Amino acid sequence: PTPIPLPVRRRPQVLVIDDDPLVQRAVTRQLSTGYDVTAVGTVAEGLALIEAQPARFSAVLCDVVMPDGGGRTYLPEIRRRWPALEARTFFITGGTTSVVGDAFYEANFERVLQKPLETRGLLAALAACIGSEPESAPAPSRDQNEAK
Repeated sequence: PTPIPLPVRRRPQVLVIDDDPLVQRAVTRQLSTGYDVTAVGTVAEGLALIEAQPARFSAVLCDVVMPDGGGRTYLPEIRRRWPALEARTFFITGGTTSVVGDAFYEANFERVLQKPLETRGLLAALAACIGSEPESAPAPSRDQNEAK
């Protein structure tokens, strides 16, 4: 008899857009047990990946402040071209002092995650956005490295 292959559960894919390679590596490490992570250094690279395969990414993490505009450049493009992806986008920032009175932050505050990214909070945000936690994601340990 011919063996019947078991269905393969596709791991959720997360796109990280951040110009800091250290943040890219840290977030990739934090998510690697339950997610497939693709990290790029510019908004243009991120948008090109989304354009090539619009349904590929379950969620996107985009730095707010980057040389090419960061979240402020990314968000209008997503709204115009792939509006369903907006609800699955989180913005990451290390700038805590400049958020008061900033229209971008005020309009998106519920989707802004502060650096350093705490693993448990990051996993919870993604699980809530995607709809469920990935099967293979273990409970994060207190000692895991966090994104800075």
